[in-house]
Amino acid sequence: MEDGQRIQHGPHSEKLAAALSVAAERERMQITNVEMGRDGNIDGVMRGRASAPERCVSVNPGEALAGTMEDYAVQWAQARSRHYVSGAPADERTHEQVQAYESLSSGDKRIFDKIRSGTPPHISDDVVATALFAAKKDGMTDVSSIGSIQMMDDRLAVLGACAGYRAITDVSQKHPPMQETTGHVQALNQQQALTQQEERLSQQRTSDASIRGL
Repeated sequence: MEDGQRIQHGPHSEKLAAALSVAAERERMQITNVEMGRDGNIDGVMRGRASAPERCVSVNPGEALAGTMEDYAVQWAQARSRHYVSGAPADERTHEQVQAYESLSSGDKRIFDKIRSGTPPHISDDVVATALFAAKKDGMTDVSSIGSIQMMDDRLAVLGACAGYRAITDVSQKHPPMQETTGHVQALNQQQALTQQEERLSQQRTSDASIRGL
């Protein structure tokens, strides 16, 4: 965390970095520089493109050091998404959802499990299945292509291991039953397999034509 916020290592630097992280999350900022302000506060600055205005959050060092890392962890989670700190009970998997899960391929089960593990437990498997379908449509076709799972307000984000891959699901919306969504996943798999087969045949025909032309 200290390296990420560019705060010099020291006995209290972790708390200062945590306090800045909370302040930045509340403002939906990504800190690019950390500086000591003229007023003695520590400033987290976000500098983007030349045309974008500079943004800044500040923390008082004394107040920051009075907090605990546990407090900052809770505050950051609250700022990121209310779902991280929800007291709602875990959603129980229904018999129909169990059947839908078992209908998935082994590879899709691994993707589902990874998304499920990063999703707050009170959020239904119906939502997780929608996120699985969205991720596969975006090109994340196996578990190794998924980098992380994050909540941002009411949005469940599946982020790819490679930059540019990102599938967003709004958990506040009503989602179709899991068994319906897994049917869409299976249809997508068949479509992708057919496309790959056609591409291989096209490449083979091109290769054969090149050989005959020699």
